[in-house]
Amino acid sequence: MKRILVTAVCTCFMLGGGVAGLLPCAWAQADSVKSAPPANKPAAPAQITWLSYDKGLALAKKENKHILIDFYTNWCGWCKKMDNSTFQDKAVVEFISKRMIAIKVNAESPNPVTHGDHQLTEQNLSRDVYGVRGYPAYFFLTPQGKALFNVPGYKAAAEFLSIAEYVGDNHYERVSFANFLETRKNGGGQVKP
Repeated sequence: MKRILVTAVCTCFMLGGGVAGLLPCAWAQADSVKSAPPANKPAAPAQITWLSYDKGLALAKKENKHILIDFYTNWCGWCKKMDNSTFQDKAVVEFISKRMIAIKVNAESPNPVTHGDHQLTEQNLSRDVYGVRGYPAYFFLTPQGKALFNVPGYKAAAEFLSIAEYVGDNHYERVSFANFLETRKNGGGQVKP
């Protein structure tokens, strides 16, 4: 250890010019390791921006984007695993953030929401309107708020991304999900109806 310290001090003396050069030498080495961020490249989103039900539906109509609703509870371990793994995956975050409107609904919350012309709670929305009985549960909707289908349970990032792309890129209008996956498995290209 003593030999490493002596070598480092001697190197700094030689490069930096004596005792005054000790600190600049160390700082110069630290600065040389840093790299500048790419110019004019927008930063990828660090996380999904989750909106309330009312705000999310309004924004989806305005921006003409599909909707992802995450129905969760505070006690649900698989919901937390989705939040900490799948919804942290870079590709999932990027796709959802750019192509969809993400909404979180606490299925046990008394918070008020508006569905159509009705005022109800998040709990009633999940149970009575969407029929959610297990958690986590994900619903995909058109930009106008029409439910397309639901996906129950935990999904790993790659699987969830495939589902999101199937909806977000409008493949559901032309092909079944099975055909969509088969085409991707065989090298992508044009997804056939």
